[in-house]
Amino acid sequence: MITPFQLDASWRDYWNTYSPVANAQIAPLTDNTCYAPRIRMVPDPTQQNMPSSGKIEYNFVVAPGSIMWGMWAGPAAQLPFTMQLTDIAIGHRMFQEPASTVCLPNSTNSQGSTSPYNYALFPCPWPVVGDGLFTLEIWPGSSANIGKRHFIILGCAEINECS
Repeated sequence: MITPFQLDASWRDYWNTYSPVANAQIAPLTDNTCYAPRIRMVPDPTQQNMPSSGKIEYNFVVAPGSIMWGMWAGPAAQLPFTMQLTDIAIGHRMFQEPASTVCLPNSTNSQGSTSPYNYALFPCPWPVVGDGLFTLEIWPGSSANIGKRHFIILGCAEINECS
């Protein structure tokens, strides 16, 4: 079975053997008719410019019953930045402490060209419970990034009617 990540030119099956293991956990979602693939950009484009206060805080909802499986950080011109994603329903932070986008795998393909986004699969699929409310916090990597766009893109399998 080929998943969407394996179609990416920057896919690395051998990158510390992490991606193939995590990929195997999300593979069953690929052909599951009860879930529809969704890519979600957060924050909303009107909220992506880093304010002079030096922090973006954005609340958003993912449909309860959905499964989040990975994320991209972008664009590369603003990397690195630091972020924290919190599941409000259960009070759980995705990272023990705010994580830098530098920690995401390097998205360089075999021809040496760099993808504009760095992506990472979550260690295991994340089920969305409760009301599906999340908070994303983003801090710039430097003061030079004030006023520039900062966002992440979440990969989700959104629950739908099974056919």
